[in-house]
Amino acid sequence: MLVLPRYKFERDDTHPEGRRYFVPAANKWMFSVTNQIDKGADKSGLADWRAWKGEEAADKITFVAQARGNRLHKSIEDYFEKGVLPPYSFLHSAYWNSIFPYLQTITHACLIEGSVWHPDGVVGTPDFVGQHTCDPEGFYALDDWKSADRPIDESKPAGRLKLYGYKLQLAAYTAGLNHTYADFGLNIRKANLLVAIPNQKYQHFILEEEELKQLFYHFKSRAHYSR
Repeated sequence: MLVLPRYKFERDDTHPEGRRYFVPAANKWMFSVTNQIDKGADKSGLADWRAWKGEEAADKITFVAQARGNRLHKSIEDYFEKGVLPPYSFLHSAYWNSIFPYLQTITHACLIEGSVWHPDGVVGTPDFVGQHTCDPEGFYALDDWKSADRPIDESKPAGRLKLYGYKLQLAAYTAGLNHTYADFGLNIRKANLLVAIPNQKYQHFILEEEELKQLFYHFKSRAHYSR
């Protein structure tokens, strides 16, 4: 089974324009995928939300959401690398219980949290690449872990906008993986977006090859706009 080396690019979170990584193969600093998607996003809804909640309350909610996401990622990483389950937590176990049934469909992990890049403006750290029971033998797919207090509602503009940003991220990471690991024969043609929701089954959005290719064109336009 394929096991990929895990690269870790030097990261800079102090730049005034946002997170960037130093890419040795390109010998330059590049802004992260999430940074570039965020730069070109419509933030009017976020500004309205912050005004409605108030800055202090909005900052607290954002901090809790980031901490929750980091905890979920670390728990998944420990599960696959060390074979351990996370201890019970009143705040976090509900998210883990939501996504755990999906994790049990994964039969092999070949990359966890490794840095990738692509000359068309891609640099970042995809969550996971592995094999799954629903796919043919030898087929590798990208997984991305998210968490939310409620399901993404595609019937509402805010839900569609959020989902579109997530999909752009997955398309960029797919291109980055295939470029970074080309010498290993990696060819990702499917991406899974998983959203852990407390006391509910996870949401699962599947992006197939043609959609990933089309979305990567969208990302490249966004990346060019952000430069």
